[in-house]
Formats: sequence, C-alpha cells, structure tokens
Amino acid sequence: MRFLSACCLPAFLLGCAVGKHAEPAVDTAIASAAQSVSDRAEEVQEASGHITVPVILALREAADSITSEPLPEPVTSIDPAVVALVVRWEVGGPAQYVRKYQGVICPGGASGPTVGIGFDLGTQTPAEIRAAWASSPYVDALASGSGVVGPDACNAWRAKHHGIRIPYDDAIRTFTAHDWPRYSAMAARAYRNGWAGLTYPHQAALTSNGYNRGFSFLGSRRIEMREIRDTCVPSSLAPCTAAQLRASCRVWDSQPDIRKGLCARRKAEADFAVRE
Repeated sequence: MRFLSACCLPAFLLGCAVGKHAEPAVDTAIASAAQSVSDRAEEVQEASGHITVPVILALREAADSITSEPLPEPVTSIDPAVVALVVRWEVGGPAQYVRKYQGVICPGGASGPTVGIGFDLGTQTPAEIRAAWASSPYVDALASGSGVVGPDACNAWRAKHHGIRIPYDDAIRTFTAHDWPRYSAMAARAYRNGWAGLTYPHQAALTSNGYNRGFSFLGSRRIEMREIRDTCVPSSLAPCTAAQLRASCRVWDSQPDIRKGLCARRKAEADFAVRE
C-alpha cells in the first residue's frame, strides 16, 4: 500500500468525504487522522524550525470541512486574573502594548506576522483570522497573513502592511471574545478525560499553556504534557500538573535566549493551577 504524503493528505481526505458522503462517525475518524498528521507536523516544526505550517493549515482546513464533531462548550466567563496571566506574557500590559505591539511584529523562529495578544496570523487559517478580526478594518489584510511563517517571509509581509494598527481595546476584545473561548474549548477536548472535574484555575493554566504551545502530545518535547493528560487531569491533581509544567522548562535548555522567559511562563502557569 502506498502512503500519502502530508501535502497530499488534505485533498485525499476531502475527496473521500465528499465523494462518499461520509457518515458522522466516519467524519470523526477521518478528522482524527488529519489531526494526528497535523500534530506530527507541528512537532517537527517545533523541534527543527522547518516551515511546515502550510501543511498544518491545509490539514486543519480539511478536517474542519469534513467533520461534524463540535468542540466542547467553551468557558463563557473569564476571570480577569486569567486575562492578566496571558497578557503579561504575550504583550506585557497596556502601556507596553501601545509602545511595541499595536502594529505587526515578527517574533522570529517559525512564527508568522503576529498582532493583538499573541495572535500569530501565519499559523491560523483565513477563516479563523476572519472570525477573530471580523470587526477590524484590516480584516482582509490580516487574512492574507495565513501561512506566512519564518523571519524572512514575516518581515516582507510586515513591510507590505506597515500601516496596520490594532488598538489595545480591540486586541483584548478579540482575545476575550474569540481566542480564549476557542482555546478553552480545544483544551477541554485535548484533556477530555477528567477535564470537567478540574478547578477553574487548573483549567485556565492548561488553556494558557496550550495558547502558547498548542495541544500536540507527540514527541520527546511533550513528555510532561502527556503526563498531565494521562495522570494529572484524570486524577484532578493540580499539584501534579504544576510539577509537570515546571519540569517542562527542560524543553528549552538548549535555547538560553528564550528559556528564561518561557520557563518563567511555565512557572506562572504552575502557580495558577494550584490556586484556590
């Protein structure tokens, strides 16, 4: 049997679903396969810096178009402390946002053009971007940033769209109304075995972690995330999750330029997880 490449898989999956009018159970199985390959691509990118985002986006669009399985209901209210937790590490706060982040930034590595509260256009599909920034006068330009990743591509895109300015209030509105609910729903799905029994701070800490790292559990860089999924969450053990978040600092031991900040963020999430 010939194996399909990641680049060919989205078209193959779409062809199966459309041509055979797949039942919901089949839809879910196909989407799960697409997500598995997508997660593998994300793991390769994080480990090596290879620009695999176009493949990831194609897989995500394929899965979204063929599955009827909804995300779990997202959190509808957001504790201001949660907003502060994420905003602190993404943009520093309102004053720093105005000074440094209200335009387009290029964080480096495999990131793409980033706006608002850490919203990486390059790693989002056009539909996701349009849903998040529907009220922005720049929505068409923002959508064109989908799939643009890596320093050279990002800087070129930023130069072309140097006039984009996202006010802080708009950035917070998108974060609270779109980004956080969406990521809380993804966290609920990723940690489904035991999620409902977790305290709100425990859930928020894991959502914050996913907001920064995604929800793939593949590879040696995700050992701690698997332990959280398989042991800490099913047992509703916030101290267990906190310990694993702190332990994940080892992922960036070979990257001293970013280790300090990311490790501090993991420790902040760990502290939040065990809040009463």
